[in-house]
Amino acid sequence: MGVKAWKAKIIVADPDLAAALDHTVRQWNLWAEQACIAIMRLRRGDYGDEGQAVWRFLSEKGTFGTSILDKITRVTGRGIKNDEERTIASNFLSRHGPFEPLRAARDALGPNFWYQFQRAVRERIESHDAKLRQWREDHAEWIETRRTWEEEHRAYMNVRPVIEAFEAAEGQSGRRRGRWRRWLDFLSSHPELAAWRGGPATIVPLSKEELAACRRRRRRAVAEQARLFFEKNPELRALNREHDEYQEKFARPWAKRRNPDGFRHRPTFTLPHPDSHPDWPRFKGNAGWRDLSVPDRTVSLELLCPDGSRRWFNVRFVPDPRLASLRPATQPVRQGNTTYHYVSDAIGVAEQPVQPQGIKLILRPDGAYLSVSVSVLAPPCGFDVRQSAIEKYGSIWACRKYKQDHPDRPLVTCAVDLAVRHNGALTVARDGEVFARRLLHNRFFLPGDDRERAMNIPSLLEIAAVKRQLRRARRQTGRIAPGKPSCARLQAHYRALCEDRYKKLVAAIFAYARHHGAEVVIFEDLKNLLPNAVNERGVNRALQSWNRGAIVRFARQSAEDVGLRVATVPAFHTSIVCARCGALGCRFEQTREGVRIAKLGPWFGCRACGRRIHADLNASENLHKVLIGTFPQVRRISRDPPVLSIADVRVDQREADRLAAAWLSELSVGPTPF
Repeated sequence: MGVKAWKAKIIVADPDLAAALDHTVRQWNLWAEQACIAIMRLRRGDYGDEGQAVWRFLSEKGTFGTSILDKITRVTGRGIKNDEERTIASNFLSRHGPFEPLRAARDALGPNFWYQFQRAVRERIESHDAKLRQWREDHAEWIETRRTWEEEHRAYMNVRPVIEAFEAAEGQSGRRRGRWRRWLDFLSSHPELAAWRGGPATIVPLSKEELAACRRRRRRAVAEQARLFFEKNPELRALNREHDEYQEKFARPWAKRRNPDGFRHRPTFTLPHPDSHPDWPRFKGNAGWRDLSVPDRTVSLELLCPDGSRRWFNVRFVPDPRLASLRPATQPVRQGNTTYHYVSDAIGVAEQPVQPQGIKLILRPDGAYLSVSVSVLAPPCGFDVRQSAIEKYGSIWACRKYKQDHPDRPLVTCAVDLAVRHNGALTVARDGEVFARRLLHNRFFLPGDDRERAMNIPSLLEIAAVKRQLRRARRQTGRIAPGKPSCARLQAHYRALCEDRYKKLVAAIFAYARHHGAEVVIFEDLKNLLPNAVNERGVNRALQSWNRGAIVRFARQSAEDVGLRVATVPAFHTSIVCARCGALGCRFEQTREGVRIAKLGPWFGCRACGRRIHADLNASENLHKVLIGTFPQVRRISRDPPVLSIADVRVDQREADRLAAAWLSELSVGPTPF
């Protein structure tokens, strides 16, 4: 079961409704702030051992522990079924009486808000505690890493006091030390730094002609001077490199907020505030809200009025397309404690059972919104390993477990090789044998679909163009006052375009996989990935890395809702090994002059079996073999000359490329190699 949040904009035509919405948000945040302070006092020990016992019960029991907050607001602890909870509540009440801060909040908010209010306060505190625990673990690991680094680089640590004295007098350079003239002057005037590893204490200065040539370059004068200076003084270049590494990992002088020892800033607890840090009111299903009618676009909400009363309002709204797709089910489906009375087609599966659970009220400058949390009943998946287990133990382990449990059942997988010139290459295989392949372009439609209903996916080039436009607009705007947005509309358009791309791309991949009966979608592992977008105009490495990460992350989050699983496998050497015969191939490109070998060429050729195919399709086919364990073992023996070992066969890559170039030149290659 998955949970989605679908939005609807409230139509506010009644002044009483507008006042009630604003008052509800403000009262919720007012009491949430006081409740957070009161519970933090319980944890701190202001109410003795009895208060800390209440906090331990609340934190250990999770969501079910919020009932203790209701019990300590009563006059007595009688009527509590749980023995532990009754003992803790009775001890607290006998010593301190009813917990007045929460009792006042319960009386002001009413019973319909009270349950959700307790959960919201507990979740805010628990979220902070989880961040603090993670920070402490990371801090301890960081301290150990720094200690190990300092022991391994003892020579640098011996001269670091001299560098620290210079930075204390002249200031910090941040990350622009390569363009800081004072840093070069400092290195030039301290010959003892050249002997930091025991060498001679001599410095080779730049000549007047070299300095004059550097000054003629204006914008890059200091950077060019640094390059020439470090070429003549390799010991100082090594010292500068180690200093950069220490500053980047441990000192971090450019960080505005950081721990005194250089680590990132300790997480701080932020209290709710209706204007700066709002916590949005929540309505419990069939208690705080009722009579939801998607066809009529209405729902009844209980709101707090400025006169102190609580009143039910019939609220009209405009739903987003996903919420508008809800329609009553012909036969309700019960799964666990949830009964699904609605169906929807918005998630990618026809007639998928869904059920609205809770509603959150959100106030924005452009209007009031409802965020409806919808439980989605996931369709059954033949690959009976949960997505959480795949992420914890690895994709290859999950595949082996599936084969051990179901040795006679074929495994149908859909592999995706993400690209830049197009969105990606899709191949579908049954136990590694590919039977469907396709390049995913910006207009996507399934076989047999109406092409007028094609899905338009924004390309990376379009996003890069908007990013350049945003950068240009900010340069023309000039300096902005702190806290003021800069080019807000263009920035919102850029973010929406990025989100639209990865969501539509994942929807297209899942639709293609389900159309061919796939159970697992395979992506290449993003670790140690070197993007090849540097030769694409306007698409830089950071943009492509972000794009790949967002696609895989969103695919993992939404895979189970459509009955699929997402696996990631290492993609080393999948682009240069033939998926048909397992031999070393080559990538090439076609130009007006003819065919030539290119490291990032769009086509792939194999001289051993004569195959010619799109390089991304070949890499996608190899991902199936990596998952099921039939991809040949490839090891790099040496880099210069480049020698590989493929299935224990030694291959000289330069000789293989020379033979492949001769083989390609003998063939009559047309417009495409198909």
